[in-house]
This record gives sequence, structure tokens and C-alpha cells, in this order.
Amino acid sequence: EGYARHLQESGKADSYIKTELAGIRYMHRHIPNTRFELMDGQEQNKKLDLGATPNITDVDRKWSLKELGDMQVIACRNGRSDIARFIEVVFYTGMRLDEAASCRRSDFERAARDGILHLVNTKGGRPRRIKLTAKAMDCIRISLEYCHRGEYVFCANKPVHVFKKEVQNFVYKYRTTIQDTDRKSNAQSCKSGERSPLTVHGLRHSNAQMTFDDVIAAGADEKEAKKITAEHLGHGRTSITNVYLGTRR
Repeated sequence: EGYARHLQESGKADSYIKTELAGIRYMHRHIPNTRFELMDGQEQNKKLDLGATPNITDVDRKWSLKELGDMQVIACRNGRSDIARFIEVVFYTGMRLDEAASCRRSDFERAARDGILHLVNTKGGRPRRIKLTAKAMDCIRISLEYCHRGEYVFCANKPVHVFKKEVQNFVYKYRTTIQDTDRKSNAQSCKSGERSPLTVHGLRHSNAQMTFDDVIAAGADEKEAKKITAEHLGHGRTSITNVYLGTRR
């Protein structure tokens, strides 16, 4: 428990802490004649407030523009302008964490030329094209100023998985200082229609809702708008689109 509390105080994400504790329990089970028994995993997660996020589809997970801006300010003050640029790119493109962290300069150069971001390293390995808005194009161009040819855009000097974890932990550590006051303190306490704490994945929810609104404003009906939003996000199920739309659907 002491180790878990230390990780929480260090700003580690819930998922990271649960993975660490699971590893400890695994090693403990395979060590013969141990002196102590460990607490049951589910019981320990509950005690530490690390329970799984409930399966509620109409919880509002999107970030507000103010929350995005405030998190960027904190990132820059802490010498992490790379994280500030990263979360803005995710907010305006709707990329998954892994997709954005894996982008190379050549990907962004092509996107800046033709207004389409071509993704290959995607969930399920299905390539997709993201049509960029003017704001997304601006974010792409700004990011290009901070990377060199042949490099990853955001993690030139470290492994992609390390940078991804840094972004997750940064958001987890500072979210309570900037998130709107009507958000719940943890995802486990969220009920239908309520707002969950900020997460990196919530940036994708923001983009999904902006995309849906833009398509509706362009004259599409709700069914067509959900289909286009699903393609934009890189999946084909309306049920998943509904999760991203949250309280908006």
C-alpha cells in the first residue's frame, strides 16, 4: 500500500499503478514460502480508489477549451512545451495517444501540404485519413518547427512508450488544478450525464463532438453525421460513436 500511495503522490496514472500492483502480486504468487499474504487485487484497488471505470456510455469526458489552454500553460511552466503541443494536436485531430506519439516529421509535412493526415500506425492496423480543419493545420505547422527530418514529431530523444506514459502521468498529476469544478474527482463516482475527470483520451472525445457538430452544421442528418464521425475516429460502430458523443447524443 505504501508503494501505491507513493505512486499516487508522484502523479502516476491509475492504470499504471494497477499494472505495477498486478506485477507485484504475480511475483508474490510464484515465490515459495512467502512470509506475508497480499490483499486481494480488487479489494486493494477499491481501497486505493483505483477501481475500473464504470461502463456508462453517456458520461461527458470531453475537455473544454479553457481546460485545454490551462493545461498547456502548466505544461509550459514545467518545461514541457512538447506536452502542450501534443495535447493540442490530439484535441484538434482526434488521434489516439499512440497514433499521435508515433507520427514522424514526414507525416506532418505531407499533412501540411495536402490537408490530410495519413495514419498507418493505427489500432487494428487499418490505415485512415483525417481531414484537417484550419486549426488542426495550424497545430501541425507549429509542431514541425520543433522537430528535424527523420524524427518523431514529439519524442525524438526518447522511446514512444516513455513519452506516452509521461503525457498520461502529467495530465493525471495536474488535472485537479485546472479542470472545471463540476467534474467528479474520479471516474468511479461518475453517474449517467455527469462529467468525468480529465484524461488524455478525453481529448479524442472533444474532437469527436466537434466533428459531429461540424457535419451536422454542414447539413447532414444525425445518422450520416455519426457515420462520418466514426470514420474520422477510425472505427465503424455507431455504439462506439455514441460513447464519444457522451451527453450530446
